[in-house]
Amino acid sequence: MPPLSFGFRIAATLAIATLVAACSTMEPAGVLPAFADEAGVRTIEGAKVRVVTVDLADPKTVLDIGLAGGAAKPNQKGASVGAESFEEMVARAKPAASINGTFFSEDGPKHVMGDMVRAGQLVKFTPWEDGGTTFILHAGNRPEMVTERAQGAPDRSSHWLSMTGGPRLLRDGKVYLHPKEEGFRDPDVFASATRTALGYDRSGSKLLLVSILTPVSLAQEAKIMKAVGTYQAMNLDGGTSQGLAVGSRTLLSPGRKLTNTLNVYDGYHPAPTRLASAWTGFSGTHPDVKLAQPAGARPGDRWIGKLADGQSFTYAGLRFTRKDGTPTVGVLGDRLSFSEGNFGQIYAAFPKPQAHYALDFEARLIDERMSVALGADLTLEARRAAPGGLFLRKGGVAIARSSAWVADNRWHRFHVVDDGRQVRVSVDGRTSPILVGRSAGPGEGLGLSGRGEYRAIKLSAAPKSSL
Repeated sequence: MPPLSFGFRIAATLAIATLVAACSTMEPAGVLPAFADEAGVRTIEGAKVRVVTVDLADPKTVLDIGLAGGAAKPNQKGASVGAESFEEMVARAKPAASINGTFFSEDGPKHVMGDMVRAGQLVKFTPWEDGGTTFILHAGNRPEMVTERAQGAPDRSSHWLSMTGGPRLLRDGKVYLHPKEEGFRDPDVFASATRTALGYDRSGSKLLLVSILTPVSLAQEAKIMKAVGTYQAMNLDGGTSQGLAVGSRTLLSPGRKLTNTLNVYDGYHPAPTRLASAWTGFSGTHPDVKLAQPAGARPGDRWIGKLADGQSFTYAGLRFTRKDGTPTVGVLGDRLSFSEGNFGQIYAAFPKPQAHYALDFEARLIDERMSVALGADLTLEARRAAPGGLFLRKGGVAIARSSAWVADNRWHRFHVVDDGRQVRVSVDGRTSPILVGRSAGPGEGLGLSGRGEYRAIKLSAAPKSSL
């Protein structure tokens, strides 16, 4: 097999950039403007950087790959349109944000390196280019990162978008640096350089672009990506290829022409009609999870069905995935419902571990038992059968119980506060807690188990205990 073609001098970067936030009263109602202030220069781990974020949980967010000259496919053997200035590419695409794209050769044809999927179509595939790390977006803007030589080739038929870059920096929150094993040979990759990196948080709901303006090593770059809160991260090109624009404003202008860009659209800068139509069609034929409407479903209900590994959905701003068992769930109106007779857990990582947090939610028991996992092996459990009542459990062992609370099939409001010293649980608006237990440490996520229904889930910060 021929060596990985990343041995060419590389000349681009992969990234995504925009924070979609409803924070300007000057915009039309319901519009989510790109927030350019997020692109300000800051110092992280001793380096000057720009950090820009895109909200993947927002349904108006659409990502696309822009190509030089408006071409349908990237430069490859037998088909090349050369390169174009970053400013010209941005002016034609009119996105909320744009960043220069993946690697390309410096020779005349300027061939793009690695495989590429654009708008659900495989537009470049070369079997021997099996190195590097690939950033992927599935339906529902669910991100994935695959290092092919370590994890195997991804199933490109399920991709809305994919670009290959590398080396990988973080894997599951830990530093992961194996550039030679990924196939990189270019000395420029290993030397200190200005760099661009792409990563997303543990929940998969926020995608971060980090443009590093100070020359750093790969190891320093990995520390920066960990410091900004990414869980999976990869390096892209840097140097004179760095380009970043928010709206019509260019924040970083490359010192050379480029072959591809990564574009982000939002409610204020909507995707072009053809792209929006393709995204809608792709989402319908490649659902984030398989939809199976149950008997009695109403218009607007989103029955998700049985979750398998890797499948996810968003509810109350949190991205839930299967934790254990075979959970079968649906979003019925404003509530998240487990099917009766089913017991399994779904899990959503908090945007960042919450050392002191308050969690509010409403729940209704529809069978004998339901539980809410609060991270660090702490669980709030409601039981109808003996011994019935409401429990706080640590590692499965009851640390507090209220037998006065009677489990029934009515909706109840729960308020859980962890101030770093104690966990207190109040029910139905009572001022005094019904359960009190020792703090279990930072809450890392929320696990919901059947058989029950949930609604009005809200996470907020709680003050640190003064004791």
